[in-house]
Amino acid sequence: MAEPTDLFPLTRRDLLVGAGLSLAVGSTGPAVAAAVAPDPRVVVIVLCGGADGLSLVPPVGDPDIRRLRPALAESGQLPLDGFFALPAALPAIHARYRAGEALVAHAVGTGAPSRSHQIALQRLGTGPHGAGWLVALAPVVAPHRRVVTVGDRPSGLTDGATSRLYLPPEAVTALSLDRLVALSDARRGGRTLSVAAPHRRQASTVDIARALGTLLAAPDGPRLAVLDLPGWDTHAAQERTLARPLADLDTAVAALAETLAPVWTSTVMAVVTEFGRTVALNAAGGTDHGTGTAAMILGGSVRGGRVLADWPGLSAPALHEGRDLRATRNVHAVLASAIDDALAPGLTRSAFPDGLV
Repeated sequence: MAEPTDLFPLTRRDLLVGAGLSLAVGSTGPAVAAAVAPDPRVVVIVLCGGADGLSLVPPVGDPDIRRLRPALAESGQLPLDGFFALPAALPAIHARYRAGEALVAHAVGTGAPSRSHQIALQRLGTGPHGAGWLVALAPVVAPHRRVVTVGDRPSGLTDGATSRLYLPPEAVTALSLDRLVALSDARRGGRTLSVAAPHRRQASTVDIARALGTLLAAPDGPRLAVLDLPGWDTHAAQERTLARPLADLDTAVAALAETLAPVWTSTVMAVVTEFGRTVALNAAGGTDHGTGTAAMILGGSVRGGRVLADWPGLSAPALHEGRDLRATRNVHAVLASAIDDALAPGLTRSAFPDGLV
């Protein structure tokens, strides 16, 4: 099957105006406004494997949800806006939402989706000129500091980085804070560094998130980071299989927010995934690679407490290619607007693909 080339013919401006989001960038002048939030941080949590948006943010008000996913329509969900909810496994994220510090976006995807993990991750992370969009923020947000990736594989978000620090999950908890801070300084020689995993038992999600948060909060530490959370490729027994990844996500968000509390008002935390899953369960009780999914943006200055969704519905005619949740918003546009709102008007103007500016 040929890959679709453009599901979003609208520009970023069209998308944001239609969504009621603010777009405070000038048509001329420098790429970034002068009044950037003091010492900003951006951390991206990637739900590796393709997270099912219907399980991550159940549309309990959709008339077709009970027929397609009866388990999601049952009680025990944490309400958001009367139509969407969060699963009971995400109480920390729900608390941030109720405090106005978490924004949820649904039915999102990239402009040229793919059901291939490798291709979809690349498109999720790509900014201008083939480099990762997080890398494109580095010259303004974190000059002379490396972009840190914590995970089992490199992320497209940091492609093209001349100053990247790659840490296996065990390494970020094993090394001292002073050592990690020193490694994150790009002026200390060597550009892209990859640290080998120490021989020790696997670190817990909460320990990894706390260590990363402490590193980001350090005065001389990095300011841009990616944290990979595995376990979202749920081809079988999805309801049971997702219990651990959902708990890990909530734990990671809570631990990062706690350690970043002193700088929370200058922090943006994005939760994204490469693609969604099929709407209907397969014969093994799981879901296969899909298209539209959900994303979250959290932070002390994020205009949260709301769900952004041009909801396409789950009826058969509404599905993408008869099987997937249809993506109606470009996730890059949502991220760009939320980061700009929280940290500085125009901060992301040159960070995302050209078609969005």
